[in-house]
Amino acid sequence: MSIFVALLRGINVGGKHLLPMADLRAVCEGLGWSRVVTHIQSGNVVFYAHGAEADLASSLAHALETRLGFRVPVIVRPGASLTGTLAANPFAIAGEDASLCFVALLSSAPSPERVEKLDPTRSPPDRFIVVGSDVFLHLPNGAARTKLTVDWLERQLGGVATIRNLRTLAALADLAVTQPT
Repeated sequence: MSIFVALLRGINVGGKHLLPMADLRAVCEGLGWSRVVTHIQSGNVVFYAHGAEADLASSLAHALETRLGFRVPVIVRPGASLTGTLAANPFAIAGEDASLCFVALLSSAPSPERVEKLDPTRSPPDRFIVVGSDVFLHLPNGAARTKLTVDWLERQLGGVATIRNLRTLAALADLAVTQPT
């Protein structure tokens, strides 16, 4: 068994798509996953399971849709990969205020052609850098005012995306390395 992190998009936001974390844990355990731990109310799950990331994401998305009656986009990453994601953040390395830095996690790395077509002036003074299957965001005016939204990233880059702040990713990375084996 390996440790993974599942990141759900669009639950418990603005009173829509409500999903208690106890229910989320129960769904994950129903899939045969073990040592399931959730972090905050926005749909972050650390768990042990067998399988490929895409298969685990698909299984969880299907189980949630069956239980809740609405589609929940899911990204699954190996638990150890979050430490690398945090270390690769070019804005953190440049000394930017961490509270203004976010990461859009993508279901797969976009093609170089799609990345090249991104408009760097879409939402000034916001900046972004695509590294593999992550889009690092620096949002000086905050996440609520940016035009670099999940929907835009998905349309431009393809696949599924979800955004987390650095504090949440750091907490998930810590949970992933401190979970007993």
